[in-house]
Amino acid sequence: MAVQGDHNTRLRDVIDAINCTYEALARDVRRIAAENGEILQTNKSAISHWVNGTRAPSGRVGQYLAEALSRRAERVITQTEIGLHVGDADAPAESDPVLAVTDLGRADVERHRFLAIAAFTTAGVAMPLGYDHEPTARMLRARTGTSLVGVEDVDVVRQITAAFSAADERLGGGHGLTTVTAYLADTAAPMLRGRFPSEALRRAAFGAVAELAYLAGWKHHDLGQEGAAQRYYQVGYQLACEADPHGHAAWMMRALAHQALSLRQPRHCVDLVEGALRRGLGRTRPARRRGRPPTVRRSPAQLLPRQRPRRRHRSQPHRPHPDRPRRPHRHRTAAPRRPHPLGPREVQARPCPHPRRPRRQPRRPGPR
Repeated sequence: MAVQGDHNTRLRDVIDAINCTYEALARDVRRIAAENGEILQTNKSAISHWVNGTRAPSGRVGQYLAEALSRRAERVITQTEIGLHVGDADAPAESDPVLAVTDLGRADVERHRFLAIAAFTTAGVAMPLGYDHEPTARMLRARTGTSLVGVEDVDVVRQITAAFSAADERLGGGHGLTTVTAYLADTAAPMLRGRFPSEALRRAAFGAVAELAYLAGWKHHDLGQEGAAQRYYQVGYQLACEADPHGHAAWMMRALAHQALSLRQPRHCVDLVEGALRRGLGRTRPARRRGRPPTVRRSPAQLLPRQRPRRRHRSQPHRPHPDRPRRPHRHRTAAPRRPHPLGPREVQARPCPHPRRPRRQPRRPGPR
């Protein structure tokens, strides 16, 4: 946290570098907080207090401020760079996905640590683009335990995932989130430390836990907790790479892109979707390709932000686009009329269908 009474020169320099007003920055902070399910009343006076050092952002506001500046500068800006205290949310992520998903599930059950600090970031959307799976795979194989995992253990995880997925479709609103995260942290994730009789069963186990992590993220998305959902999607992608680095990993990349598009943050989405298509194309079953959601079926041009055309005023003349060829003007010619059998209309004496009656003269009163 910035020292009280001292000017936060780092924050002031960053704001000056991106050429942003305090009012516009406060509006961005409020919008990012709303994306993460929190309503703030941040205004330009609060930004001024933070720059002058009289006050400091509290709670997750520091994360929202760093994210707002990152979106303006189109690069990652951390809280340390703007002179704020680095909390647990900005700490380096756990490289072991098994430990990471265990910590996520336990913090989710406790409800007092993780949900209070998680925030959606645009930098987190691009995590799969720079993720190197090989060191993680070697580390996971080196940390193998002694307990034997069978087919029944993997089937139970899949059955629980299917049951809570069906309940989520019927009830929605994050139904059963605590149960799902508790089972994920206490039973499903520790299973991945065991010994597997075959490589196919090991991949199936990692895929089942990845689907359960995706379900937990989707339930958070239903509740409007986008930061927590993004964390589950990221660790689900890491687990999916261990199960199937092509089809399943492409599906998790699609989940991250879908979340960003729902929040109207298309940055990195084009690269994510193109990377998912390169991974899954030709390596997945035709039925799965036909069942891809609209996010993956969209073209990269459709994922870019649309630019609304400028409307011209009625007083301004119409000017065609210089690069667009002008279409030849087509004049419509009326079909020739057939001649009337009685001759031209000017000489036709047609009787009036409703002849006017002569006006009735008023009667003069006679002598009585």
